Amino acid sequence: MKNETLKNWAFKKVNESLKKAVERVKNDGYFKEFYPNKEKLLDAWFIKKEFSKKQIKEFSENDYKFIVDAYNNKVIENYKKTAEATKRKIEKICIANIPAFISVSVEWYKSATWGANPQAEVRTGENYNVSRKIGGCGYDKESTATAECFNKDLGILKTALISLYKKEHSKKYLGSGYGATIDLWGVSFSGGVGFNCHEAIITNSGFYKVTARQSGKMFNTYYFERKGGK
Repeated sequence: MKNETLKNWAFKKVNESLKKAVERVKNDGYFKEFYPNKEKLLDAWFIKKEFSKKQIKEFSENDYKFIVDAYNNKVIENYKKTAEATKRKIEKICIANIPAFISVSVEWYKSATWGANPQAEVRTGENYNVSRKIGGCGYDKESTATAECFNKDLGILKTALISLYKKEHSKKYLGSGYGATIDLWGVSFSGGVGFNCHEAIITNSGFYKVTARQSGKMFNTYYFERKGGK
């Protein structure tokens, strides 16, 4: 696949996501429900976050709709900046090298509060990334750890982007492809979905096969061997 083709498709998906986000802002009618008057609206945390004290003081001279419109315009402006930043990162992802291999190691550490917390290490031919020790309960912690590492590596993100492209364009795509996303905020592996979803995303890119897999009481390892692919 040509990098330019991948980039143009990814830009299209970001633009679609931006359009939906802008439409949601314009159609959002929750202000009156939770902030029924101008005084409560001006005291809202999101108004204070986006505007200076001087601007808020000036808003007090305007009507309710003016303030809501000013805030919505600010949110839309921020979304557009986010979209541009995402496109700049996508350009870097599209020209990144597909890793020679992807080696994943997950170690589990005993936690008095959470039972066991996983920490992932991911090595490729070019990069090495380590996740936090993931705590909590009620969700898949292993894939949360591996997502942290994968999302730091442009080459691995490129495999996700290619996989998402193939999901949309290929009748031969295997599996649901759940586990990675592209939207206004970027390309990313999702946490909490189960490592099998990450495995499917990587192998569905067409570049890898899993050639080694080991597990023990407190560790899991996976090795993705590069097999080529276009």
